[in-house]
Amino acid sequence: MLTIVSHTLGAALRVPAISRLGPLIAFAAYGTSAWALNYYKIFNLQRVAVSLLHWALSTATLVIVGIWTTLRLAPVLPLPTAVGGGTLLAGTAALLLHRSIARHLGKADEIWLAGLRDRLIQLGEATKSEPELVRDFRRFLCERFSATDARIIFFPAEDRKPNPARPAPPPVPSPYAPLVELAWATPESLQRRGGPPSHAELEAYLEANRIGVVVAIPRGSPHPSLILALGRKSNDWPYAYNEVQRLQNAAELIDSLLTRSRLAAQAELQARMEHLAMMSRGLAHDLKNLITPVDSFLVHTADKFPAGSLELEVHATAKQSISSMSAYLREALFFSERLAPNYAPTRADHLLDSVREVIRERAARRNVGLVFNPGPAPALQVDAVLIQRLLGNLVANAVDASRPGQEVRLDVSVPREGAVRFLIADRGCGIPTADLERVFDAYFTTKEFGSEVRGIGLGLTIAQKITHLHHGRIRIDSTPDVGTTVFVDLPAEPPVAAAPDGPASREPARTAA
Repeated sequence: MLTIVSHTLGAALRVPAISRLGPLIAFAAYGTSAWALNYYKIFNLQRVAVSLLHWALSTATLVIVGIWTTLRLAPVLPLPTAVGGGTLLAGTAALLLHRSIARHLGKADEIWLAGLRDRLIQLGEATKSEPELVRDFRRFLCERFSATDARIIFFPAEDRKPNPARPAPPPVPSPYAPLVELAWATPESLQRRGGPPSHAELEAYLEANRIGVVVAIPRGSPHPSLILALGRKSNDWPYAYNEVQRLQNAAELIDSLLTRSRLAAQAELQARMEHLAMMSRGLAHDLKNLITPVDSFLVHTADKFPAGSLELEVHATAKQSISSMSAYLREALFFSERLAPNYAPTRADHLLDSVREVIRERAARRNVGLVFNPGPAPALQVDAVLIQRLLGNLVANAVDASRPGQEVRLDVSVPREGAVRFLIADRGCGIPTADLERVFDAYFTTKEFGSEVRGIGLGLTIAQKITHLHHGRIRIDSTPDVGTTVFVDLPAEPPVAAAPDGPASREPARTAA
């Protein structure tokens, strides 16, 4: 095509030099295409062809206008002046054409990116939880990039804070570790790049999982906050570099939207907890004043009724009710405290031993086994009293949800560098799907089993509060009649800004709610 165009122009202008440029232009085009295909950033021949055509038009304009203007000016002006004028006019025309085409091509990309960003912002502004936002983002990315799948790995900011006392490697899953240096990768780019064995491992991982492109955000950061991976395209074509750039723009916006969602959720949780704590504090003090004389009366009349009498039975029932109310008051007052973790070195196995001692009697009454595995978890910097309370509440709930003969498991693992995970699992009655979003609400309970008539509704709320105080995350997966698994992820060390509190005035819970 380029050869035909050059011959036609050369014949029309009667300039043999232009005709002879045809083979050279074709050879240059083939060479550029070969270079583009071997260069790791370009895979789309259509994009290469458009770019070549853009530069060919600009060059042709420069040559044609320059020669035509020079020929027109030569009869009336000296030859050097005619050549200079022709060159100036040709350069101006070529520059204007080049900018016009570039603006048109760039505008198409800008329109595409603007639509992408508008839709992501629209999704991010919806009042949804982080898992729901991630699900919607994944679905939208699959549609917009024609991908078979989308995966988002989100690293909370507190997991990425470097510790000056002990620099840690980037918290990146090992298959994605080369992204700290590369920022993005496709199977094709890794194959062309070559590089160390880690690149080959990443390439094999992408191929095995049918991942077409993966990017890390922020670009070039040793501590990425988000990794976004798209599956292969539905037509099995590779991703071009301009698509990688678009995906990087989308990933940066998704990172910002998810961070904003998390901060908003934390602020809302903090405000809700403070409001509920204030209400609980007032209610607990009022109830404590009311039940104190009743409790005193029951203590002084314990031996006043004959065995087997109706009065003794009523007395025992009243005593049990006062005991339940006292347990509620202890939980409500604990929940209402303005706590600050007293960080200190703690071993995971010691924490599990303490929880076992607290829950042992409760589990024995229900004939439920306890299987605790501290694993290879490192020493923690946590408030041992609060974490014992947290784990005790969760294990107690699991015991109450289990049937006789079943087991409750508590495992400790290291999901990533600088973090520790506590996993509490049971095979009990599970939690109805409709209730999963409310289980952390204060005074909400579905517990109509266990040693109590019904639950107080503060156990999970307190667990969430303690997790929040330690800058961690708590998540529950549950299926009715199958079981429940609770994940508690905590930083192995406190944030740099966190200073140890004074001596802890709290005591481990004797019984967990």
